[in-house]
Amino acid sequence: MGNVLVKLERSDEAVLSFQHALKFNPRHLEAASACADLLFNLKRYDEALAYFNQSDEIEPGRVAPYPDTRIVPRARDAVRRGPD
Repeated sequence: MGNVLVKLERSDEAVLSFQHALKFNPRHLEAASACADLLFNLKRYDEALAYFNQSDEIEPGRVAPYPDTRIVPRARDAVRRGPD
């Protein structure tokens, strides 16, 4: 459901959908990764980093089945730099 909401550009609802999925299954890699990616794109870096870390705890070394596997280092760098 979250991915559909992302495509419909309903970002806040998508974040809630991913969070809801994670409430019921904290080891849902795709939900954690998608939430992290979305929050990163929304420049909500601190929140994104928490979900990137959760994804890494679920399956170390694997960000998720998304094409941009460089996103975790980018998120960490963005958090270190601070807001634009």
